[in-house]
Amino acid sequence: MPLEIPTIKLNNGVQMPVFGLGTWQEHNVCQIVKDAIDMGYRLFDCGYICKIQRLIGTAFQEKLHQGVVTRKDLFIISKLWCNVRRPDLIAPAILKTLKNLETTYLDMVLIHWPMAFQQGEELHPKNVETGEYLYSNVDYIDTWKQLETLYRKKLIRAIGVSNFNMEQIQRILNNCAVFPQVNQMECHPYFHQKQLRTFCENNGIIVSSDLPLGPQEDEFENLNFIRDPNIEEIANRYRKYPEQILLKYNIQLGNVVIQNTHSKSSMAKNLNIFDFYLALEDMSYLNSFNRNERMLRFEEAKQHPYYPFNCDEF
Repeated sequence: MPLEIPTIKLNNGVQMPVFGLGTWQEHNVCQIVKDAIDMGYRLFDCGYICKIQRLIGTAFQEKLHQGVVTRKDLFIISKLWCNVRRPDLIAPAILKTLKNLETTYLDMVLIHWPMAFQQGEELHPKNVETGEYLYSNVDYIDTWKQLETLYRKKLIRAIGVSNFNMEQIQRILNNCAVFPQVNQMECHPYFHQKQLRTFCENNGIIVSSDLPLGPQEDEFENLNFIRDPNIEEIANRYRKYPEQILLKYNIQLGNVVIQNTHSKSSMAKNLNIFDFYLALEDMSYLNSFNRNERMLRFEEAKQHPYYPFNCDEF
């Protein structure tokens, strides 16, 4: 029998699995999603790249037709990238995603970043001479209001943001009819963002953890906490892998955790986190590793007026 992953209730009553799979890379993604469903994964963060969405949609349909899952069993997330922010572009983009994923509704849509780029098909529109991003002045409040419309039409069951700071989230709260259900943000022992997490908790917003296992690039080798000897020591005491300790840490903070992986063995290992609990003293110890050092920066877009990390809140 596949593992049954616990769920957490969002502020609109929707139940969301506390652990899921990120699918940002094209390589073998169809088979990875099928294997994940067989193991018990039900939450899938499907991003915004059409080709990958279509492959994921094929995987979903195969498992639905096999009777392994029903559509209600799955929790499918998509995001609006920075080139799709103008209100008239939102509904067509969501309808395209629904077609790609072969579903009639999405469980959640997130605004991926507060910044808006030049609107159109190009994901990363840049000045050919300077290489700098071409920005748009679309206000994320206008984007949010259009998501509310699609939410009311039941094309989306929950809406949220990603990589927004407190001031930006508060601005949405001050101008919305539907409160954000989720804020996806970087969270791990080296950068646990207690102040922002507390703000979200006080406003009924669930945190979804990005980069729970740390860096994927050599640029951040000094922050590769999977190989931190102190975390390895904790893992040895619990007879677990460091990755499992780090994922469990986030879940015990009350966060939803989404982790990318490239292999069936890693998916199985990452899922093996529901048969133990970290002691309070170990949670406190892991919290003490905080360095207030951000990995997910997107500094190429820092000249945009809505860039969220110019005044960091720790």
